[in-house]
Amino acid sequence: MGVFRRGLLLLLFCSICGIAEGQDRDVRGERLIIDDGSSNLIILQTPAGPIVGGTLTIPDPAGAGTLLVSNPTIGWQSVDGNLLLGGELRFLESGIGPEYVGFLAPAAVSANTIWTLPAADGTNGQVLTTDGAGVLSWGTAGGGAGVGEPYLTASASGTLSAERVLTAGTGVSVVDGGANSTMTVAIGQSVATSATPTFAGVTIPTGNINVTTGNFAITTGNISTTIGNISTTTGSITTTAGSVGTLSGNLYADNGGELRLFEPDGSGSEYTAFKSGAQSGNITYTLPATNGTAGQVLRVASAPAPTGTAATLEWGTASGATGLASVGGMVFVRKGSDESVVSSTTLQNDDDLVIALNANETYQVEGIFYVTTTNAGHDFQIAFTVPSGTTMKLPYSSSRAGSTNYLENDVLTTSGSAGTVVDLASGSLHVVSIRGTVRTGGNSGDLQLQWADDNTGGTQTVTVETDSFLKVTRVE
Repeated sequence: MGVFRRGLLLLLFCSICGIAEGQDRDVRGERLIIDDGSSNLIILQTPAGPIVGGTLTIPDPAGAGTLLVSNPTIGWQSVDGNLLLGGELRFLESGIGPEYVGFLAPAAVSANTIWTLPAADGTNGQVLTTDGAGVLSWGTAGGGAGVGEPYLTASASGTLSAERVLTAGTGVSVVDGGANSTMTVAIGQSVATSATPTFAGVTIPTGNINVTTGNFAITTGNISTTIGNISTTTGSITTTAGSVGTLSGNLYADNGGELRLFEPDGSGSEYTAFKSGAQSGNITYTLPATNGTAGQVLRVASAPAPTGTAATLEWGTASGATGLASVGGMVFVRKGSDESVVSSTTLQNDDDLVIALNANETYQVEGIFYVTTTNAGHDFQIAFTVPSGTTMKLPYSSSRAGSTNYLENDVLTTSGSAGTVVDLASGSLHVVSIRGTVRTGGNSGDLQLQWADDNTGGTQTVTVETDSFLKVTRVE
């Protein structure tokens, strides 16, 4: 759009002058009033008064002209009211150069928006922030969140106190400048890497950590899962610097995998392993609550009775079931040292006199037990435990060294139940003899001697001495 001039209009010292077409008038010191005959006025006035009222329209038939209001040296152009622009608001270079910066409204807005600028300048590093109602003010970077929030930044900031610096080299790492060292990745897919990343801490509330090939290693610290699995297809899960590992749940070695226990030597590579065989159902074995004695073996206990899915293990004599595998087989066990109880009436298992029995077999049982006491008021209780479903008939009698008379006798028929108390004299050796039969049912288990004092008073001692023995012979 161009500014069209048809010559120079000169009005000299007149208040109102008519202007004929093609005439020039000089209106310096006066006003120029343009009237369209319908009370729409444009009044152009000297600086003594404002330009008010009406609409100034400058046609641009070609659509490519410019309305230029220039002030090359001093002063300014003033607009009292609103300035409406259908295009850009452009600011040319201060040197009146051809380049500019500008503001432009979006192509479509849902409602009119007015921003009110701050009344004063801000400080170094501050940014313009809105209150949501169109009022702008100067504020610290980050706005309402505050400088202490854990922003992820490309470099350390002088105005933030808890930013996490994101750096990139051969990989991507997050350096924690605050008190919290946890990075949360909230995405809808996997985080994959072909290298070996290191994390100070990773929390996965649900889902899996999958290692397709290679190792998942924890040098120090713990690995835990609340919901989900820790699995590896090829490789291993290794912890190298922990003293105790805690697993609150089940540990699975899937697809024929092994539970491997490596050598205690830190440089060793050999291991001992447990592996499941082919089976039709799941089986759970419960370990003994205490350690066994030298020479004992780990075997299935008769109580609680084993099932197709569960069994309780116990310690038993190694020679038992094997030595009695056929009719005529015999097992003999002997005490290698004295064993005592002090004023205890609770039946306790003898440390040595126990023999493992097979299911559905019949045995002859013999035994000699050498017993002493430190006080005549503390006597000897005797009992045997046998596998569940076993029929037991074990007669016993007692005698005292130097005497030809038998003192007490009874028959033991109930597992774990003591018979008649054997009377003991202080300073004398007593011999308790047993001879009878035991017939097992559908369960295997131990024939176990039990004994105790019959008096809890004082600190007196009842002892079963060395060379006491128990012998079992299979007869059916």
